[in-house]
Amino acid sequence: MDRDQLLEQALALGEEGNWPGAAELLRDHLEDFAQDAGVLCWLGVAEQELGMGGVAYERFKHALALGSDDPYVLATAGNGIAYFDDPEAEKTLRTAALIAPDLAVTRLMYGTYLAREGFTDQAIE
Repeated sequence: MDRDQLLEQALALGEEGNWPGAAELLRDHLEDFAQDAGVLCWLGVAEQELGMGGVAYERFKHALALGSDDPYVLATAGNGIAYFDDPEAEKTLRTAALIAPDLAVTRLMYGTYLAREGFTDQAIE
């Protein structure tokens, strides 16, 4: 299975609320995509949905350590580590919003982070 097929199947399972299935699918292919930030992010999302926050946090940190400049990866991983008050979250989410200002998810994740941290005026901008 190629990367796009894997992520499409994982997304479909997640949209159905089948987070155990999504996590299992991604873990089954993790060896082939261990250095793919997108796969690590999706696995982190699935694991977070399953209540495995500590494991998810490590997936998000690993994805970021790979140095991706994909705004979806930055927004997803940044949001994931923000849940744990990681000091890198703000920088990561800001970078995603600056790289792709026309991408709604980057603005949403950064704005949500700012609002959650008490910077309501900046979040609205």
